[in-house]
Amino acid sequence: MRPRQQLGVEAALKVTTEIGRFSIYSGAGKGKSAAALGVVLRSFGLGVASNQKHRVALVRFLKGADRAYDEDAAIDAIRQRYPHLLDTVRFGRSEYFGVEEIVESDKEEAVRGWQVATGMLLSGLYKVVVLDELNPVIDLGLLDVKDVLSILKQRPNHVEVIITGRSPHPDLVAIAELHSEHNPHFLTSSTQETPITGLHLTIGPGKGKSTTALGYALRSVGRAFAGTDTRAVKIIQFLKGGAFGSYTEDAALAALQDIGPGLVEHERYGRPVIIFKRLPAGVDPSQLRQPIDYAYALSAFYSAIEAIKSGNYQMVILDEILPVFDLDLLPDGPQQLLDALESKSLTTAPGGYLRGAVHLTGRCWEENPQTQKLLRACDSCTYIEGHKHYFNHDRDSRAPGIDL
Repeated sequence: MRPRQQLGVEAALKVTTEIGRFSIYSGAGKGKSAAALGVVLRSFGLGVASNQKHRVALVRFLKGADRAYDEDAAIDAIRQRYPHLLDTVRFGRSEYFGVEEIVESDKEEAVRGWQVATGMLLSGLYKVVVLDELNPVIDLGLLDVKDVLSILKQRPNHVEVIITGRSPHPDLVAIAELHSEHNPHFLTSSTQETPITGLHLTIGPGKGKSTTALGYALRSVGRAFAGTDTRAVKIIQFLKGGAFGSYTEDAALAALQDIGPGLVEHERYGRPVIIFKRLPAGVDPSQLRQPIDYAYALSAFYSAIEAIKSGNYQMVILDEILPVFDLDLLPDGPQQLLDALESKSLTTAPGGYLRGAVHLTGRCWEENPQTQKLLRACDSCTYIEGHKHYFNHDRDSRAPGIDL
């Protein structure tokens, strides 16, 4: 095990000088497009923090202009304030369709979208290009994977690429440095408890848990900008301490607070190192669990319980709270959290989303009965499997990527 030597901004700034990563988020579970939005938010934050033209492009396929998406208003607000940092385009029709339902306009939209994406990839103007739902476009036969591979291989060295969607083509997976698969997680236990409506967990060893949470936050802010739900989103990050600016999203969330005062509340707690319950060989002793870690966890938890019980937020995100439970930093925390969740009421908004939803993230060890109790009580759960990871191969010349 290696200690954390670089935090978000410090590591991600290497994207400006080293070879950009190629990442894939796939699977049948929730959160792929949300993870893409989280990447956009972090990329935007890096541009704000570094005072550079760290420009990001968001190309959304199969998401036509005939339908409004929750994140649209937030993206528009960012672009109005920071036009040099974000560009976004949408192509295709918004409703689901299968191979047998393809019409000529679907092929034309896919080709048009790829032509625009090609220009963005090859221009050198962007540090990050997100190709949301490109996988199903290829899977439907609307684009030839050979054409996609050719452009990806020709892109300038500094351009990082993220592709999302179900059923990624094997040839794309073969050249990706990161591949995280989002899958729905279903418990097989006969002791399944009555689900708590609006409680969603994103767990697993794969990359993208915190990024997915940030994407959900951006959607909530978008609803607020659009006037659908004017309440704020509360983001509490556990085990993520350090000075402001240590994490890529810090500047992005601060910018959103400035653009829309009162719409985002962001708190971070903890020491700026990875904490261990039992110290692995070769890891700095300072990373062993210490009394101060209990104090940080308790402070964050009190804030979380207060936010959930208040009913003042359209969404409360508790990022990396599950490892806190597994570290035994909050021995009775899971039950207290369940009590708070069961005592609050949720309503369904006209758009179909749940007002007052709670999103928990982090790895969740199977041997911990407390976190398993949360799993049995959640309304839905996405398990992110890590098929490929940056550190599992020898391409050390490449930058660490936005999704750190």
